[in-house]
Amino acid sequence: LSAESHGRKTTMGRFLDSTQHLLTKNWAKNAAEDIASLHNMGYTIYLATDHGNLMSHAWRGLTSQEKTFLYRDGSRGQRHLIYNDAEHMNNFISANRDEEKSWMTSKDWLVWKTDKCFKSADCITHGGSHFLEVVIPFIKI
Repeated sequence: LSAESHGRKTTMGRFLDSTQHLLTKNWAKNAAEDIASLHNMGYTIYLATDHGNLMSHAWRGLTSQEKTFLYRDGSRGQRHLIYNDAEHMNNFISANRDEEKSWMTSKDWLVWKTDKCFKSADCITHGGSHFLEVVIPFIKI
């Protein structure tokens, strides 16, 4: 992962790059040796991962009033909102017309089409609707 914001590396990006390198260095050698050993014994090996992550960019945090109309605590992700009813969602959209085209909506929920999040600071999101969050690599060796 490399987190960049407007052409400059963020603190989180530098931390992620450093941490990812150290974690990879620690397990990659042993994993590669184990995979090679299994392959040499005639096994077919499949590698897969959990769904991905996305470095999401801050739009703004929700106000306490905006949070009031959400379905429940679990309905407020960093990149999606689920409402008690469509009227509350439509009121939120009306109050934020500048972002309306950036959201995909359905009956009573909305989700970012872009890489933004409902936070006041950039964050890493996991398992949302962005392409990078839903793709699951699957490799046959």
